[in-house]
Amino acid sequence: MINRIVLALSPAVPQEQVDVFVQKNKEIIVKAEKKDELFQYGKEHALLITDREDFYEEALKKGIAFLVHLNALDPSKSFPKAVYAITTLEGVEMLYLEQVYKRFHHIPWHILDTKRCRVREMTLEDLDALYKVYEHPSITRYMEGLYEDKRKEAEYTEAYIKNVYGFYGYGLWIVEEKETGRIIGRAGISHREEYEEPELGYVIGKPYQNKGYATEVCKEILQYGREEIGFQHFNAFVHKENLSSVRICEKCGFVRKGTAQIGNEILERYYI
Repeated sequence: MINRIVLALSPAVPQEQVDVFVQKNKEIIVKAEKKDELFQYGKEHALLITDREDFYEEALKKGIAFLVHLNALDPSKSFPKAVYAITTLEGVEMLYLEQVYKRFHHIPWHILDTKRCRVREMTLEDLDALYKVYEHPSITRYMEGLYEDKRKEAEYTEAYIKNVYGFYGYGLWIVEEKETGRIIGRAGISHREEYEEPELGYVIGKPYQNKGYATEVCKEILQYGREEIGFQHFNAFVHKENLSSVRICEKCGFVRKGTAQIGNEILERYYI
């Protein structure tokens, strides 16, 4: 996605940091001294890293993706509309820069691949396919469905993308079947205020059930949660009558830890 990283840094940023970062990414690094130089690189594939207010303001004005460097040597500078910031260039990886760029341009993050599935962030364009997933009565037997009014669901989804993905960097994701590209369900990680541990959630469309998709995807999501996000433990809340979900939890290594009051219902709590 990114073919240019534009550095516009003041002398207050330690030169050794800059040198190491440039050496690691030298094929795509360019340096800019004047804000007008930003435009020669094009906003579609460029990411600006700056601790200068003039460059920050120009990037905001022209719609260029940016990452601000909060320089401890010059704390007087203000970047009130910056969403992403760093305090050092040390350890900044290309994957993170790509994620910043994608978030700025509303491009869904690819999360992970399993043998048969692809897991990625949700978009508004996915809603018709999600309504197909949720249309079978068995899907909403043990969980809430989507809004009947698609406009309300679109508003909810738009807010979810902005506030959940944008703030946490994770949430419920889309599950696609690699072979066909079809959306077959959702799965991911979320939080309940009453619990410190995150919650694993999943739904697989009726035509794709009993084929091992849920277990395959959930195992990889648990691993992703541990390795990429840093979680150690997870909850799953299941109706005791939902024997297929109980089996999925057990295959993923969860053990029953009693019951939990979730809203107006008493559910089985599984823990790993």
